[in-house]
Amino acid sequence: MKRNFILLMLVFYTVSVSVQAQDIKSILTGIVQSAVGDNLTTEASIVGTWNYTAPACELSTGNDDLLATAGNSVAATAAESYLTKVYQKIGLDQCVITFNEDGTYTTGMGKVKSNGTYTFNAQDKSVTFKTKLGITFTAKVAVTINSMTLTFNADKLLAAVKAITGYAGNITKYAKTINSLLEKYEGISLGFQLKKQRDKLA
Repeated sequence: MKRNFILLMLVFYTVSVSVQAQDIKSILTGIVQSAVGDNLTTEASIVGTWNYTAPACELSTGNDDLLATAGNSVAATAAESYLTKVYQKIGLDQCVITFNEDGTYTTGMGKVKSNGTYTFNAQDKSVTFKTKLGITFTAKVAVTINSMTLTFNADKLLAAVKAITGYAGNITKYAKTINSLLEKYEGISLGFQLKKQRDKLA
């Protein structure tokens, strides 16, 4: 335990020196989420309206080593920063997703609206979206109190965003950005973070 703590401090020291613009709060959040697990992620917990807040990135280590988790959090934060401008250009920063109790969903990106159905898998903590055209995409989902993270296999991200949100613009031109992340980080999943919208008082 003491060894892991020392190694973790070395990671943070390296980050502060070589990546001064890194968001340490985001890194710590990623480590805490990995430690806590997905106990809060249930079918009931995803119901509600969720507003986009930031890109999300997950990197799998294949083990539970604390140092590996910290290192991946650093890399993920860098990738998220890289994606911010892309998401803004697409308009994903305006995205709103509502999961209804009856298994239907609606999305909105500005004036663009779309809807379909979803299925929650409790075993692997995933949500499978089915659009009106019958196209399906599966995302990993993690809920922590009032926030949610949805991540897709990186090579499916752009297609999933376009299908699920009904976005009609040309987003394939951003494929180069996604491919560069695929080449840089093995086992990367990309998506977005959302914050739950509070119910309006009557």
